[in-house]
Amino acid sequence: MSIITSIGVDHTEWLGKTEHQIAAQKAGIIKQGGCVISGVRGPGRTAIAEKAKKTEAKVIQIDTNFKADMLTTSWRRGVQTLSFLYTGEQPQTIPFGLLGVHQVGNAASSWPP
Repeated sequence: MSIITSIGVDHTEWLGKTEHQIAAQKAGIIKQGGCVISGVRGPGRTAIAEKAKKTEAKVIQIDTNFKADMLTTSWRRGVQTLSFLYTGEQPQTIPFGLLGVHQVGNAASSWPP
C-alpha cells in the first residue's frame, strides 16, 4: 500500500520543476501489483495513473473513488469536522484534530477502508 497525499511545487532542485515531474518522482513508491491511495489533484494525477498502470497497481483516487469536505473548524477546541464519502458507501462525519484546509486531503487519503 502506498499513499501519496498531495503534490506541491517544492524541492524543485531534486524532484522536478512541474507538478507532473514532482508527482512522477513521488510515484516511485508505488509497488508492482500494489495499491496506491492518491490525494493528488491537478497535473500530477496523470503521473500517478501512468506509474500505477506500469506497475499494475490499483489506484484509489481522490475526487473519483472518495471525497472529503471540511464541515466545521474550531480553532479554540483544536478540531475540525470532515465529511467523508467513499464510493458506494454512506457519507461519514469525522472529527479530526489537525487543523487547516490542506489537512482535509491528507486525512481523506488515509481514511478509505
